[in-house]
Amino acid sequence: MPAVVSRLTTPDGAVARFDRSYPGDPGSLRSCRRDMAAFLDAHGAGLDLQERAALVVSELASNALQATPDEEYGVTASLHHPSLSITVWNRDTGGRPTIAGMPHPTSARGRGLAIVESLSESVAVSTVDGRVAVTARMLDGVIPV
Repeated sequence: MPAVVSRLTTPDGAVARFDRSYPGDPGSLRSCRRDMAAFLDAHGAGLDLQERAALVVSELASNALQATPDEEYGVTASLHHPSLSITVWNRDTGGRPTIAGMPHPTSARGRGLAIVESLSESVAVSTVDGRVAVTARMLDGVIPV
């Protein structure tokens, strides 16, 4: 299914929007990253933002797949130059993603949201209509410190 992309300025000021659902299989991660890169490239986002967004969407989509294996997840993005918001959602299973520090050094999991937080200006978790959504906001040309 092709990504839904709008090139018009929307009422909230977005220059472009991206909205797509992906099947709940690990192979969809490649398509998700590729689609986000194409969207940002088509709308003139800087290379730094494209690279950070690819990592952020990959981490968030991986988390969605782990939370609800074999189920659809979705990705939306709004580009308001120089700001980008990426939201990844999946079915709410009652668990909540947390950004509560790093896991034990020998742990195989638990670093994704910390990585997302380090690459973003802000990260928020919400639950609406039976879905849990994680939204990361980034600025083009600005790497958080």
